[in-house]
Amino acid sequence: MKFPVKVDSIENIPCITCPEEERCADDGVVTPFDCLFIENWVLTEQDKIKKE
Repeated sequence: MKFPVKVDSIENIPCITCPEEERCADDGVVTPFDCLFIENWVLTEQDKIKKE
């Protein structure tokens, strides 16, 4: 049995609208490993979970 894919956990990920998305890579000048947009998104999502 297959269940529908849930996208709630990535629905607001900043990568979708990031102006640096085309230059972003694991070994690039812009990298997800030190991205402030991702960091802020994760912290915001974590705060939402704590409030539930």
